[in-house]
Amino acid sequence: MKVEKFLTKEDKDLISKVVSEVEKTTTGEIVPMVVGASDTYPAASWRIAIVFALLLTSFFYLLFPFLDILVYLLFEIPAIFLGHFLVQVPGLKRWFLTRNEVDQEVLQRAMQGFLDNNLHATEQRNGVLIFVSLLEHRVHILADKGVNDVVPPGTWDEIVMNLINHIRKNEVQEGFCKAIEACGEILKKHFPKTKENQNELSNKLVVE
Repeated sequence: MKVEKFLTKEDKDLISKVVSEVEKTTTGEIVPMVVGASDTYPAASWRIAIVFALLLTSFFYLLFPFLDILVYLLFEIPAIFLGHFLVQVPGLKRWFLTRNEVDQEVLQRAMQGFLDNNLHATEQRNGVLIFVSLLEHRVHILADKGVNDVVPPGTWDEIVMNLINHIRKNEVQEGFCKAIEACGEILKKHFPKTKENQNELSNKLVVE
């Protein structure tokens, strides 16, 4: 799934601008990140291909029930290849993903993004990653130790759900901006701005 389908350059610039404005009120660091999908999900691709082949072969049999069984078996081969083209339809692929594989892949991708963008390396350990995976309609907010030590469990739940709802309505930019502002309010309480207020991490939306 292409991120550009959901976010224009202007959208990306606006998200980055909101990060800059929010970080003027706190020493905390917020990194927004969006990926088209957290994995290629090859197992789901095969599920789609096999189901499509079975359906197409069954339809072929209803049209030509008098053919030899070998013909139907041979017909399944190109049908499977055609089924693989359906993998390019994001909405369809989503239906063939299991909850377990989505949970694992999205969380793993978010954790990788957390490390890749150095959110673990801030002076006060107060970095927060807002991670969105578009294909799966999943959001993770990962905070570093300094933040987790002072905020109660479930702090991010409402922000996550609100962002997911915006994604489902194709309002990715608006959802990101509201999530950044909400995270900023939480960080401002525990990590208010200082005279130095160094900007330790980039404010740009990370797109992969």
